[in-house]
Amino acid sequence: MDAETNSMVVGQRNYDHKTWSEKDTLRTRGYILRDTLGEGTYSKVKRACSVRLQRDVAIKIICREKAPEVFEKKFLPREIEILSFVKHARIIRVYEIFETKVPGRVYIVTELLNSKDLLEYVKVE
Repeated sequence: MDAETNSMVVGQRNYDHKTWSEKDTLRTRGYILRDTLGEGTYSKVKRACSVRLQRDVAIKIICREKAPEVFEKKFLPREIEILSFVKHARIIRVYEIFETKVPGRVYIVTELLNSKDLLEYVKVE
């Protein structure tokens, strides 16, 4: 991010942070956004196609600006830490976690379950 012009340079193109979108952010990281799977007060989950993995993934997008301070300071760091190192056959696989400063977003890329809902999946298993 260039502080003077408030723009980002990606490849050889400049983007004004006001016109830069989540779609652009994810595209530069190799994800093609599809539909929204769910939405909450300060986060949403979207389906995307991973170019690298050659499969659909789920991306949880957390908006730091909308999240309560206790979530941002206490629960989010704990969630990120746990998801970063837990690997188990019965736990959803996490492919990547990254964040952007402008706008303040955290992206958690995971495997996509075939069922509609995690609770439904747990009940079946």
